[in-house]
Amino acid sequence: MMFGLDICNLAKLRKAEFDQIANAHTPIADLFREDLGNRYPGFLKKADATAFMWDSLAAAYLRMSVRTLLRYVKRREIAGSRTNGPYLFELSDLQDFMSRRRLKIR
Repeated sequence: MMFGLDICNLAKLRKAEFDQIANAHTPIADLFREDLGNRYPGFLKKADATAFMWDSLAAAYLRMSVRTLLRYVKRREIAGSRTNGPYLFELSDLQDFMSRRRLKIR
């Protein structure tokens, strides 16, 4: 099972949603604010910025920042496939990673 392209390609994150998440001021929300606010797509710099939920969706499932998720992918601890854009993750790969790390599986 994968996070379907329908949600990944249709679920746009806009400034209003970004602000709602970033203003929670939790440790994860602060990382989210830093990543998506100052890096791509730069919500803190461009009010009209939009982003898709690709990597954020997988990161949210694992309850970690996008930056941390991508670090695990680069270290090949989590399998992710990529073609000219964001990574796609199979649910079984995410669950396997969580099991190996002894994290609670939802």
